[in-house]
Amino acid sequence: MPDLKTTNLTGSVKMLFQSLVQKIMGNIKYIGTHFFTWLLVLAINYILLKYYFIKIDLSGYALIWLVYLILFYISFSFLVPVFLFRKRIFAFITGSIISVCALYFIIQAISENQFKLLYDNRTVNNPEYDRSLLLLYGLLLIYLAGFAIKIVLKIKKDEEKKEEILDKRMSTELLYLKQQVNPHFLFNTLNNIYALSIKSPEITPAAILKVSSILRYALYKSDNPLALLKDEIEIINSYIDFQKMRFKNSLPITYNVSGPIDDFKIEPFILLPLIENAFKYGMVNINDTFIDIRITINSGKLKFSISNKKSYTTESDLEHSGIGIKNIRRRLNLLYPDCHKFKIVDKDDIFTVFMELPKK
Repeated sequence: MPDLKTTNLTGSVKMLFQSLVQKIMGNIKYIGTHFFTWLLVLAINYILLKYYFIKIDLSGYALIWLVYLILFYISFSFLVPVFLFRKRIFAFITGSIISVCALYFIIQAISENQFKLLYDNRTVNNPEYDRSLLLLYGLLLIYLAGFAIKIVLKIKKDEEKKEEILDKRMSTELLYLKQQVNPHFLFNTLNNIYALSIKSPEITPAAILKVSSILRYALYKSDNPLALLKDEIEIINSYIDFQKMRFKNSLPITYNVSGPIDDFKIEPFILLPLIENAFKYGMVNINDTFIDIRITINSGKLKFSISNKKSYTTESDLEHSGIGIKNIRRRLNLLYPDCHKFKIVDKDDIFTVFMELPKK
């Protein structure tokens, strides 16, 4: 049997090796991208200068571009990230001026007698002046390229980081909202079972079986990002069956499901809390109430509506009846931004919720 310390050491070495390989591969990709980009730029630039504007030998051209590359990475890797991003503006401006001036004198010395400028097949009147300007323009262009590219990459990285933070916040909030729903639903269901066990103990075991399937779903499936609508409807059916047991099949309910539900997916546990809310606050007086539930799939959209007659019993009920609604509204805003409909009609003694969701 292998020693535990040896096993742990082997695992640690393996993880370290994998991390090192990932880091090396990332650096290779970074270096490779820079290398081939510069190779392409140099090739295109050399061809254009050689055949259209400038006669220059290859060794002088290579030395000039070596200076350009040095300036680019001074700007890209040092001046911008070390000074500008840290708001050390004076140091950034001073470093930029010194770098451009110093490299300008170096490139002047390198390029002397290396090439001549040609326009219309005639040597220009003052080639030294034109050569100096061309080299200065080149240095400034390369410096600004390093500056601009670093700024753009920083903005992109900041946006990605911001999106990552927003995604984490949204995931955390969704988890909190789901965790808020499940205990709320469990508490209400246990109260219903307790009441049923007193009134009709003979049907309590069957009722517990119905509820257990709902609780199992809430425990193991509600954390999934998506759920099949047909599974949600099975849970709704179980919940309605449980309520029928409570009211001894005298439940004044209309329940209709239509359309192709088999492959339609939605956010888990988004429908049942609305139905549970209607039973909790609409079934106080069974002789003077109703619940109407309609679930329809049409043109790739889920259309859900539920209506019930209001019959709040206490001020506490009235105060807490909106908790589930607020929870679902917030979840919809997070999961279906700008692509869902959620409407509440609270008129006289009828409370109605309309919801429309796209297929995911």
